[in-house]
Amino acid sequence: MPLFAQGATFDKAGKVWISQSSGNRPAFLSQLDPATGAVLARYPAPGGIEDLGLAADGKLWAVGEAGTQRWNRWSTFYPVVFEIDPTKLVA
Repeated sequence: MPLFAQGATFDKAGKVWISQSSGNRPAFLSQLDPATGAVLARYPAPGGIEDLGLAADGKLWAVGEAGTQRWNRWSTFYPVVFEIDPTKLVA
């Protein structure tokens, strides 16, 4: 399991997506091989990203603590719930 793992979901191909965050540090979204746990790809993500879910259309939905009033001074302020299109991610 990657450091600072906060949430996980599986995509339609069976790959595991892990959200990784720790405070206002840079956060990541990692795609893992489900058989080996090897990191296949790693993408920058908003700080405070927490749990993940997969929608029927293949897009990821994330919940983050950065959208709450407590953290609104973070440089990566995002809504509490937001959509991620995996086809548009750039490593």
